[in-house]
Amino acid sequence: MNICGAFAVWIRRLLYLAVAASALLLGASGAYALFRDGGLRGYLLMAHTSLGGLFAVTLALFAVCYGERCRLVPDTPVHVGQRICFWLFLALGATSALSVSLCMLPLAGTHGQHLLVATHRYCGYGIALTGLAHLYFVVSSKKTSCNARGGEA
Repeated sequence: MNICGAFAVWIRRLLYLAVAASALLLGASGAYALFRDGGLRGYLLMAHTSLGGLFAVTLALFAVCYGERCRLVPDTPVHVGQRICFWLFLALGATSALSVSLCMLPLAGTHGQHLLVATHRYCGYGIALTGLAHLYFVVSSKKTSCNARGGEA
């Protein structure tokens, strides 16, 4: 592997880590606000909003970097469950970002605002479930490849 290939792999892994970390921190701050009486406000709201911007940017870069590898065609080396999780994660992430962005604009009435906030919340739940499913497929594919090689590490 040449230096450009090694650098691309390093960047791709760093991007994967950034998307996973921002999604995890967004989920943690959202869950904390959900179980707290007051909801998101103060520094927690500022952190959640800042992480949302990071998540949106890294999600777009994630789509560009991993889109080719996760095509929904039979001859792709990535497990079909991981590919489905990838596209579902992108769809839910884009819907979540779009719904909260539209919520900040005076386009929808009161009912529309509530609908957009609910869409944002349920997309967040879906992102968390998709992340768990992706983790399951990653771990199961590692076990399968390890067993196929005869238990080598």
